[in-house]
Amino acid sequence: MGLMDSWEAMHATTLPADANDRSSKEGDASSGPLPDRQAEDAWPTLVIESGVSQSMLDLRAAIRWWFSASDHAVKIVLLIKVNRHLQKITIEKWTEGPPNPRPGATSTRAALAITPLLRQTIGIEMTPQARDAPPDDAIRADLNSYIVTRGDLRLEFELLFLRPPREGEGDIIITMERLQKFGQRMWYT
Repeated sequence: MGLMDSWEAMHATTLPADANDRSSKEGDASSGPLPDRQAEDAWPTLVIESGVSQSMLDLRAAIRWWFSASDHAVKIVLLIKVNRHLQKITIEKWTEGPPNPRPGATSTRAALAITPLLRQTIGIEMTPQARDAPPDDAIRADLNSYIVTRGDLRLEFELLFLRPPREGEGDIIITMERLQKFGQRMWYT
């Protein structure tokens, strides 16, 4: 889309919460739009937390911190859990929004609050045939040996760039084929 000069990788920058909360956190990767998030202490709009030894529950514990400590400046948190034993990758996309109301419930201030919401879960898994093959076997090099469940990963343009898309711009779509290549790069070496 021609936006490379409008996007800054912040890498694994440690970011502190506010003065009253002495906690800090470092995502595995983070990025944000330029010039909006160019300052040294600026929060990214996208944070990626990944883990191999951590459980998904441990990774999820960071979600609320990113949204609240940034005073909601972080817009998307991606969790990437790698399970070496099953040779499976799970990607969760989290954003904030109002909680889903219970049917028949009346509106309250609590219902109007924003909360982290799981928006998308994608799995990338090796086929059993590829999983049983030796690590350098050609079957592991075949993209069809990596099954992606639940479609493309969609990152909303407005959440990333903090503005509506202009002509020729739109949501960032990481296709199933790109996700297969991610699995291939992870498991075929």
